Amino acid sequence: PGKVFGEIGFFHDRRRKASVRASERGPVEVLSIGYEDLDQLLSQSDSTREALHQMAKKRLADGLALRGGQP
Repeated sequence: PGKVFGEIGFFHDRRRKASVRASERGPVEVLSIGYEDLDQLLSQSDSTREALHQMAKKRLADGLALRGGQP
């Protein structure tokens, strides 16, 4: 619950495909929003933009750590 994906591509201009697996334990709700629409929404809330940006930074750092620091 509460997970997001695509935030790295949004902040680092790396449009790519993501694979997502849903839980088999119950229903899943997913919101899909294009980059342009997301940018417009985030322009209305600096705190939300910063929170999503921090998520992207953490996920990048975690990914690099898993790969032994290799980009």
